[in-house]
Amino acid sequence: MWNFLEICHRHTKRPAFYQITPVAMPMLAETGLAFQKLGEQAYVPLGNFDLKGAVKSKLRQSWNRGRRQQLIFEVIPQGEVSAIMQELKAISDQWLRSKNAKEKRFSLGRFELGYMQSFPVAVLRLEERLLA
Repeated sequence: MWNFLEICHRHTKRPAFYQITPVAMPMLAETGLAFQKLGEQAYVPLGNFDLKGAVKSKLRQSWNRGRRQQLIFEVIPQGEVSAIMQELKAISDQWLRSKNAKEKRFSLGRFELGYMQSFPVAVLRLEERLLA
């Protein structure tokens, strides 16, 4: 850590540590760095998950709209992802254009062919066409 901070200082760069643990916080605080929360991770216990109640009304509406539109959720096995990469890239590019945005890279990820082909990919289809 100290070597990294030294290199940053030498090159007039600002250091950043991402996804640090509570154990590392005191040591990083000693350096004078400030802490900034960048996001959340969600864990959903699927065993007892349901869409009942007022709190889940918007999610329930989205679910029902998808059912009416006959959207199909599918997980593409890792070995079959390369066959749909061009479609996935087109969807990603279209989304970026619609948001007038560039790839986020550091904390939110990016569309990277090699990485995406290393895992199963969840998709939404309308009939045979990939939507998301």
